[in-house]
Amino acid sequence: MKKTNTILAGFLSAALVALPFASLGAGPVLAAAADEQLASSEENRVFPYYLSYTGKVKAIEDFNAEDGQRILNMESDEQGPANPVLAKDCFILGGADIKVGDTATLYYEADRPMMLIYPPRYNAAVVVIHPAEADAKAPAMAADLFDKDLVSRSGLIKLAPGEETEILDRDGQAYTGSLSDSLLLVFYQPDAAAAENIPEEVNPVKVIHLGAPETAAVEPGGEAALPDEDFSYTANIATADIVVEQKIIEAPAAYVGDNDVIMVPLRAVAEALGYQVAWEQDSQTVRLNMAISLEVGRDYYVYMRMAPIELGTAPALKDGSVYVPLSYFTKVLQMNNAYFFENQVVIDNQEKMH
Repeated sequence: MKKTNTILAGFLSAALVALPFASLGAGPVLAAAADEQLASSEENRVFPYYLSYTGKVKAIEDFNAEDGQRILNMESDEQGPANPVLAKDCFILGGADIKVGDTATLYYEADRPMMLIYPPRYNAAVVVIHPAEADAKAPAMAADLFDKDLVSRSGLIKLAPGEETEILDRDGQAYTGSLSDSLLLVFYQPDAAAAENIPEEVNPVKVIHLGAPETAAVEPGGEAALPDEDFSYTANIATADIVVEQKIIEAPAAYVGDNDVIMVPLRAVAEALGYQVAWEQDSQTVRLNMAISLEVGRDYYVYMRMAPIELGTAPALKDGSVYVPLSYFTKVLQMNNAYFFENQVVIDNQEKMH
C-alpha cells in the first residue's frame, strides 16, 4: 500500500473524497476533518478506495473503439486539466450518457496503476453528472469501500441507514442485500455538529451498491497488466533531459528512488535557478542562499522561516551528488512546475501546469 499511496500522494490534495453534489457549501467541514486526520501521522495515512476528480467536459473522443472506451478532455479550476478514460462498463449514475458541457465528478481506484502523464489519465469507475442548475440544498456524496461496520476506508464517515434511505443496485433496482464490505456511492446531508467526530455518522438519503471490490485489483507490491503505452518511467528516467526554465542543463542523471519517487540532482538545478549552493561536509547539509537548507537522510526541509517541510522522502547522496525529490522544487522552492513528461524532467516558473 505504501508504495502505491506515495505515487498518488501528489494527486490527493486535489482529489475530493466527499463533496457536495452541486455546491461546495458543506464541503469544507469534511475536507478540514480529512486534512486533520491525514496530517496526524505520515506512517498511518489511510487512503480511500476511490479518489475523485470534478470538472467540466470540453471534448469526448473514442479511445479504444473495440473495447468501447472513450477519453474525455476535462477542465477544473481547482484540480486542473485531466483526460479521464471511460470504459464501457463504467458506472454512470442513472444511466445517463455524458456529453460535452457537462460538469461531472469521476471516481477512480486509488490503488490501480495509471500512466504518469500530463494531463493525468484517470480510469473512471464511477461517474456522477451534476445537474445543470446548482442547488444549495443538494446532498453531499462519497464513494468508497465500506467495512462490516459501514465505516468508509477513508475513516471519515460511518453510515447509519434509516427507513427512508433509498438503497439501490447498479441498475437502479431496490437492493436488499448486505452493504457491508461493499463499494458504495452514498448521498447524504452533512451535519456540521456531527462532522466534529471522526468518523462522522451520517443518515444517507440514497445508497447505491456498486458491488464488491474486484478480486483482480492490484495488491500492494503486486504486479498488474500495464497498458500498451510505457507506464513505468523507471527505464528511461536515467536518459531524461533536465530542463530548467526552458533550457536543457548539464547535470547528473535523475533516478527513481524508493516508493517510485523521482530524485533530481540539486546543485545543478539550483544553480541554474540562480541560487548559491554551499555544502557542509560535517553535517551533510546543503544550503541555498543560506536561508534554505536540507540535510542528507532527513525528511526535514527548511525554507526561510518555514520548517519543517516534509515531503515523505529524504534527500540522498548518490555518486557524490545530493538528490532531492522532484516535488522539492514546487513544495519547498515554490516553483510553479516540476514534472516528468515525454522523457524530460521539467522545472520552471512558466504558466502553472497544476
